[in-house]
Amino acid sequence: MFVGGEFYPDPRWVRAEPQLHTTGLYFLNGGRACLTVIAAALRARGVRRILLPSYLCPSIPKTLRACGLPTAFYRVRADLSLDLEDIARQQSRAQALYFINYFGFAHPPAVRAFMQDYQRSGGWVVEDNAQAGFLEPSVGDFVFNSLRKLCAHDGAYLHSRVDLAPLLASFPPVPNPRLPLIRAYRQGLYAYQVEHRGSHARLRALYRQAERLYERLPVIHGDAQERCEIEHLDWAGLRQARRSNYQTLLDLLNSIPQAVPVFPQLQADTLPLGLPVYLPRGLRDRVYEALGQAGVGAVIHWPPHARADPHTRAAAERMLTLPVDERARRKHMEYVALQLSRALAGV
Repeated sequence: MFVGGEFYPDPRWVRAEPQLHTTGLYFLNGGRACLTVIAAALRARGVRRILLPSYLCPSIPKTLRACGLPTAFYRVRADLSLDLEDIARQQSRAQALYFINYFGFAHPPAVRAFMQDYQRSGGWVVEDNAQAGFLEPSVGDFVFNSLRKLCAHDGAYLHSRVDLAPLLASFPPVPNPRLPLIRAYRQGLYAYQVEHRGSHARLRALYRQAERLYERLPVIHGDAQERCEIEHLDWAGLRQARRSNYQTLLDLLNSIPQAVPVFPQLQADTLPLGLPVYLPRGLRDRVYEALGQAGVGAVIHWPPHARADPHTRAAAERMLTLPVDERARRKHMEYVALQLSRALAGV
């Protein structure tokens, strides 16, 4: 049995009519393209430094610095809430503030109010929905997502309070050689997992080649075919299926006290990326390997970055994300819980 892992095209979720309203949004190649455009827009408006959360994907500060935008960091607590006092102490160091809606969960109204006060004082706010999809309402001056985290298609939508058309025109369209490779991989993954044919070694080689191209090539503009396929997915159905799987697995985890959910309650309308749990110190990597051998595609979000404070580093080293995506049903969630229990008992 396979649960989770990379996405493949699934005709069960495709609809004849568009399911998204994306008027006024810019469609770009991915999250990294959004960061590149945002960094250029901020620098053009006098931003000399951006304040980032201490818990984040390492590619975020790497991309921003490569675009000439220095970074600093504020603390994030173990429950992934933002330390607003630490932000307030540091906000004079930067002209822009970046926050992440982790795993699809929105921050409480106090955070929104803080961000709005910061904007009224002249600061810029970047809201990262790479793990959240189309989370509303948003508060950022720049709000973006990354759809390859949530479906079998490349692309990202960027909302901006300023006109980005002149800036985007300065990035000429370039070929995207990743797309044929990742499409072949995704089709092959469907054949391998659903139709039980094909070569796992070939799939692995295709994926690695596609990911190397994503890392290396500065593609900004999104692909029209990818956009069309994204917008014809049944996002309401995907949301409901993920929410049902999340709640099922959450209930099953009550019998596994060593796995502590980071978010023990679903928010209204959340599209969960996965179900992150904290595991006992020193066990996470071995549990991750054991689950992988059992066909469970758990994910490590994220390894701590070089400047992470000790509390963030300790939390990042214990967190593991369990799959709850729409391909799964109750039997798959029961399988995940069973394999997690066995993995913890065996380490």
